[in-house]
Amino acid sequence: MTTNTSPQTPEQPEKHTLPTSMVPGLARVRAMTRGALTRQWPTRNLTLCPPAHGAVVPVDMLDCPELFRSTDRSVLVLFLPDDVQPHLETLGSQAPQLRTHELVGFRRQEVYLSLYTAATDGKLPLAIWVRTSDFLDKHLSRVPERRSIRVPVLFVAGSEARASHWSFTPENLGRIQSAVQSSQAWVSKADENETQRSLDVATRYGERPWLFMRYDIKNLGRRYATGWAPLCTIQDDKALEYQLN
Repeated sequence: MTTNTSPQTPEQPEKHTLPTSMVPGLARVRAMTRGALTRQWPTRNLTLCPPAHGAVVPVDMLDCPELFRSTDRSVLVLFLPDDVQPHLETLGSQAPQLRTHELVGFRRQEVYLSLYTAATDGKLPLAIWVRTSDFLDKHLSRVPERRSIRVPVLFVAGSEARASHWSFTPENLGRIQSAVQSSQAWVSKADENETQRSLDVATRYGERPWLFMRYDIKNLGRRYATGWAPLCTIQDDKALEYQLN
């Protein structure tokens, strides 16, 4: 199942793109985020931080008020590989889509918010996935019924930072909840041979290889070079460790 969440077009702050050097708190947030997410991951023989990763942080930690509204309290900061920098404008100006995809090995499905770039130089389009259970569930649990939410987002790649916002209507939030419920009830229809091939891949790379690398994923009839950005949370100047489950 793949559904467009159709949030409103992101409303841009007065200054939406800046050099990272002009966002004073960004280096500290990056260091804390990497510290929380760097480890010996299952199925890997390397200690690493996922290439795409992020954190939900208090806005004042970034010390760059011109990027956000005075009413913004927290921001989702997404750190992306350096070669994504030319695509920051594209990522920051589009509404995320809702993507549901099974784990390698067909054990279960998970639901993600997805942003993507156009294919260039014969390469697959790049997709960035943020798992709804990492982030949006925290908002859904405290949003009154029939209320919209506005989520500040800061994309960081190379030497640039691009601020944006995701706006979700009550209808969008209902679609997310329905997708999560459907994923929890999902049962694989793969045959025995297909299941065995997938289990072999899972043994080598894990059930979510799109965490460690750009992984070729077919979703809604198109192929994407997909990377999942896991999120930690920074509260009271402490990065809360991310649990992979």
